[in-house]
Amino acid sequence: DGGSRHHNRITRYWLYVLGHPVNENEYVFNVINTDSISLREDTEPCDGQLVSRNFPDGNSLGQLMRSDDQWWFEDSWGQHPQDATWGYKGTDAALRYHTEWMARSRENEYDYSLLIEFFKTVSDSSSTQEELNRVVDPDLTLMMAAVRGYIQDWDSLTLSRGKNGYMYRKPTDGRWMFLHWDSD
Repeated sequence: DGGSRHHNRITRYWLYVLGHPVNENEYVFNVINTDSISLREDTEPCDGQLVSRNFPDGNSLGQLMRSDDQWWFEDSWGQHPQDATWGYKGTDAALRYHTEWMARSRENEYDYSLLIEFFKTVSDSSSTQEELNRVVDPDLTLMMAAVRGYIQDWDSLTLSRGKNGYMYRKPTDGRWMFLHWDSD
């Protein structure tokens, strides 16, 4: 029973076995008002507690960003979503990045400089492997991409959608990595 109930749990388990930091999760019985009892998965959110548990000084020194669609609204009330990408937009203005890359730690600082530097590096076709390895953790990033690719998780940045994911800049080495959220 449950259809897709185990998708997230199995994905997190594979990542855990491979050595990737993951959310904690448990199945719980859930009752709201007079509804019947239902079985739900309670998952630790991607937040300060998760990064503090997985990294020394993770919440105070790391940087957590959530990816989502970038929306363009027209005067006629039309709307057009655009997937979040790792592309540099030709400007260092945080305003151009904050709708698709939302700060989930240290929000008051409103500092997008390190994320934009990451985008510049990965967007530059002349970047060397050494330069790329300074801004992204290749092992953890490819680990996430491999697991999500294997399960054909269409709704994440690792395949064909620029959403349902988190990027985290580790305080230990300053490199970016994915954190798991919502496998489809």
